[in-house]
Amino acid sequence: MTNELELVREMTDEERGVPCFVRHEDAGGRCGHPATVRVYGLNFCAAHGEEAKLGALFEAGHDAKMFFLRFRNPDVPPPSGVVASALEAAIDYVYEHYEDSTGKKHDRALEAAYPAPPEAMREKVLDWIAGEQEGRASVYDTLSDTLRVLHKLMRIGFEERVGVWLLELLEQERESVAAQAAVALGNMQLVREGYLE
Repeated sequence: MTNELELVREMTDEERGVPCFVRHEDAGGRCGHPATVRVYGLNFCAAHGEEAKLGALFEAGHDAKMFFLRFRNPDVPPPSGVVASALEAAIDYVYEHYEDSTGKKHDRALEAAYPAPPEAMREKVLDWIAGEQEGRASVYDTLSDTLRVLHKLMRIGFEERVGVWLLELLEQERESVAAQAAVALGNMQLVREGYLE
């Protein structure tokens, strides 16, 4: 299995100079800034790289949490005391290092990576938000879940070495969803601050 340092790594001086991969219309079109980090083997500039990196780490942590939580299922025979203690330590580690802190950092990175979305996409997301129904998942939650699934597909593809073409296709979809999530997140913050109803 691939570790997080292989999923995400800073580029060497010799590798730098290539442009950022981000190019989807919803993400503002071709970025063109110099790449500084590789996520799933793709090149990203500092802002897009930070968002992609935190999304990748958040997904990996979420996946680990889900794995460990299976052992708390009442239908699974209880482990020995030593195993139970080790599982609790692993779950605590995942919560501390990924789930809580990485998710909040990812939200900030989303807004920094996609600060000026195209107006047509922004209006589409705001129309979607206007149609939200109480008791249902919010637009932002739906987009966040979609991002996590895309990251999981990209991680599995990267680990299985499926080919860069598939990762590039998934990345373009991820860029679109990330940019939409940034709009939804910004709208949520305006509502919380009382600027919108």
